Amino acid sequence: NAAVVAQIQIYDPAANTWTDLPVSANKSLDIYPSLHLMPDGSIFYTGTRWDGSSNPWMSPPASARLNLTTKTWSTVDDHEIPDRTEGFSVLLPPFVPGPFIHEHDDIPKTRKEPPTLTRVLVVGGHGATATAEIIDMADAAPAWRRTADMNFARRNVNGVLLPDGKFLVCSGIQHFKWDANPGYVYKAELFDPQVESWTVAAPMTVGRQYHSVSLLLAHGRVLNVGSQSAVIREMQMEVYSPP
Repeated sequence: NAAVVAQIQIYDPAANTWTDLPVSANKSLDIYPSLHLMPDGSIFYTGTRWDGSSNPWMSPPASARLNLTTKTWSTVDDHEIPDRTEGFSVLLPPFVPGPFIHEHDDIPKTRKEPPTLTRVLVVGGHGATATAEIIDMADAAPAWRRTADMNFARRNVNGVLLPDGKFLVCSGIQHFKWDANPGYVYKAELFDPQVESWTVAAPMTVGRQYHSVSLLLAHGRVLNVGSQSAVIREMQMEVYSPP
């Protein structure tokens, strides 16, 4: 296996160029790292990732934040559940309800600016777990806390944030990805971030795991594609229609 690259770079889409950050910003993030842009411009690394040479399976990293002004990382907190390898993280909508300002509003005074997104949810992980945790990066001392468990333990999880603010989990397995029977979890789940509860949703007809993806489509449905196991490279596609 090749070494994990610690060099952090910034891409400028206008100039179509990459710039290396100084050594102070170096960090070995393993592969498939989950990163979220915070309202203050920092980058939050949840610690959810696959394995890599810098952090073996049983030595998971703490979550951390990259300050792009100082070009330095700072540790944020360890997960309540130690290993979130092959889990999933998503930036959650805020608690503040709408309606919000829209570019076509005639009377913007009756509406308010959209609030910033600072909460992050992490689900699933190595060994297959149903547990979930939330951290709010707006807190003075952000810390992970357990929230309601999913109805099914999962690893190799996919998730999609729906237009109504709910979070759909629609893939995952309960065994190892290269097993002849990886233990597909067919039933999807919906997480309501306002009350922090899970509801079992429609079952998939095709199991999804490693090298699969779930995408929100323009009309609000969700497309599931791909998956690779020891015995199949999945070519079928499937569409979910939310209630």
